[in-house]
Amino acid sequence: MKIDPTNPADLSAQIATAIRDAVEPAGAEIAWIAVVRAPLPLEKLADAVDGTRFARLDRKREDLKLFGERLGRQFARGGGLIERVQGELFSSSRGEYGPVEGIVFIRDREGLEGEEKALQDHFESALISGMLSTDVKVVGVERRDTDPSQIRFMADHDLPSVDDLDLVAGKTALVYVLLGAEGQCGGSARRTSSC
Repeated sequence: MKIDPTNPADLSAQIATAIRDAVEPAGAEIAWIAVVRAPLPLEKLADAVDGTRFARLDRKREDLKLFGERLGRQFARGGGLIERVQGELFSSSRGEYGPVEGIVFIRDREGLEGEEKALQDHFESALISGMLSTDVKVVGVERRDTDPSQIRFMADHDLPSVDDLDLVAGKTALVYVLLGAEGQCGGSARRTSSC
């Protein structure tokens, strides 16, 4: 199984290591890692997609939504839009883009407020929707010390999640979700249901 851990803010080395520690013993490999800029550089992204149906994403929320959904599908299946916008969209990335069998999503909202936060939330909602519209397994993860917790956002978007990736139980839950378990998994009081 190839995994894409995607973090729309700040992919820490500890989270990447925890994901690797969870999936590699189960026979999976991390295909690529991408960190989406926050806040999104909407004008630069609009310039990068000039001449496409997304060219007004900096001015029209519907275009931003469609852009996020398309990217979400391409995170799972691969596609040319990622290559077209990677310089503007990602603050860092490594690996080879292409179809994957699982996506690990990390969300960090530290430092975003007001309109920037609203636009980032709108984009990420569409991104999740696009990823979930494919047959690829998608799971949101966080550590027990994530503050504020993003589990509610993930649950509100029907994204299975693991809230204690820093524990062995969380790493095990990550593998279970990638294999098809559903719900919000983990040991913290933040989870809304069991795996």
